Amino acid sequence: MSEICQIIPSQKGNAKICVKGYLMTKDKNREDIYYWCCEKRKLMACTGRATTILVNEKHLLRKFSDHNHAPEAARVDVCTTLSHLKDQARNTNDQPCQIIQSCVTNMPSTAHPYMPNRNALRQQIKRVRRENTPSQPQSLEDLTIPDSLRTTIGGELFLIKDSTINDEKLLLFCTKNNVQRLSHARYLIMDGTFWTVPTIFRQLYTIHAPVGGDNFRVLPLAYALMSSKSETLYIRLFQDLIDFCEDNGG
Repeated sequence: MSEICQIIPSQKGNAKICVKGYLMTKDKNREDIYYWCCEKRKLMACTGRATTILVNEKHLLRKFSDHNHAPEAARVDVCTTLSHLKDQARNTNDQPCQIIQSCVTNMPSTAHPYMPNRNALRQQIKRVRRENTPSQPQSLEDLTIPDSLRTTIGGELFLIKDSTINDEKLLLFCTKNNVQRLSHARYLIMDGTFWTVPTIFRQLYTIHAPVGGDNFRVLPLAYALMSSKSETLYIRLFQDLIDFCEDNGG
């Protein structure tokens, strides 16, 4: 019976296979016949090669030539874990520490020493998420907000109002719980930030309030991206916030 070669997703998105403990990259294929070479072909001048035939989406080993180095069992586990880590970074809003803990916990403990350190793993997660972050629009007309940025990590509505008044734009972000906290707060603190906003907006206006009992903390509870500082836009901001509060029992 032919040996089935395990498919290992690579960090660059190109599949590799594991043949007798060695990781190999595709050289070429002719219909269902695939030719593979050692992933260390350049690094160690390894001439190890393999040939497989694809049957029912599985690679069956047909030929195998020796390598000039020993197999690395942990390398397969590391590549598999890094692939899972990147998938979670792309497809979830989990914190980097949660993703790292989940992936590392599910891999064999014998491979732990061969994993990159946690700082390097966090950088990989950030890189993946930057690649999947939409580029900044160059004008208000080009602005399109994906669904993933309209909700919180828990899936709750966060972009509560998208308003256009003449040539001005207002994006108001808040949650039901936060607007209820605002409505019952003893005081509010409001301020605008001008240096850390997308270039097509003038400011990020934030509304803070005390949260908690005796050991309260003052936290930002509502955020507004504003394309100007006009009176009209400020009036719309607070009217939208009041409307949302009334609609949600505030």
